[in-house]
Amino acid sequence: MMSLTDSLQKLAYQVLIADTVELKCTLSQSAAQAWRKNKAQLDNNFKASRLTEPGRPLKPNLVHPRQLKRRGLGTEHGRLSLMHAIAQIEFNAIKLAWDAVYRFAGQPKQYYDDWVSVALDETRHFKLVCGYLEAHNLEYGDLPAHSGLWDMALHTDHDFSTHSPDSTRHGSKRLRCKPTNDRWINALRR
Repeated sequence: MMSLTDSLQKLAYQVLIADTVELKCTLSQSAAQAWRKNKAQLDNNFKASRLTEPGRPLKPNLVHPRQLKRRGLGTEHGRLSLMHAIAQIEFNAIKLAWDAVYRFAGQPKQYYDDWVSVALDETRHFKLVCGYLEAHNLEYGDLPAHSGLWDMALHTDHDFSTHSPDSTRHGSKRLRCKPTNDRWINALRR
């Protein structure tokens, strides 16, 4: 577990290697709290190793995106399938935020403040979506998923410019603003 002497990068690594949903969420929140309360510091000599496969729970079963069935929003199952996909996106976003903290040393403090804030937001979002799923008798991991977001991060891990908190926020704004997504969200309210 975490120690008060851990650097922010070491805390980020612990979040990344956590292999259960509960542990990853708990460590994400604890690491963010430690950073915000100045109980974790940056290690200016920290050298990250490439983390190709972070810790992950046994479920969901990860498949190629083309193996996933299309989600028809006209049915309860289709709407729950969409919410499960959103949970997977949020879960990967937690990993991506902590990966940006872990991997890119020597950035200004504001960079780490922003990514820690993103990680905390994504953890909260993930837990909210999981709560929705549980209220409908489905758990995160009950349906197959893909890890396209993490896979893309690995393909671009040499390019610091692809790991900006602003690009992540703009991406999520595009997700919320797209008219077809408004129809999806309205369908979920049925």
